[in-house]
Amino acid sequence: MRCTRLYPHYVTRWLESQGFRSIQYERTYGHKTFDLSWKGEGGQVEAAEICLTGSPQRTAEQLLAGLENKGLVRLLAVFENRKLLDETRQALETTDQRGLAAGRINYRLIGEIIEAGMAKED
Repeated sequence: MRCTRLYPHYVTRWLESQGFRSIQYERTYGHKTFDLSWKGEGGQVEAAEICLTGSPQRTAEQLLAGLENKGLVRLLAVFENRKLLDETRQALETTDQRGLAAGRINYRLIGEIIEAGMAKED
């Protein structure tokens, strides 16, 4: 999944405002390269994927591929628009036969993240 240079910056700033540190760009764990990754609670690995385009089915498959990594405890999926978010969530529900996403994925719109960052600056 490809993303512009600005979106990872916005997501990084938002994550830092949530208390996360040492956020890394384009980090590979197992067979998957994530847009962002960091150590969460207890030093466990969390990651983010920024989803801009593509079919909902392919996006769901990519998210599941990330969740297959045993060391990854949570995945933040950031979407550019509501339509892709909703359709990907639906595709993920039908594709995730092993329940990999259950309690491990958090969906956000990039607009919400940008707005939250702007509100903190005001």
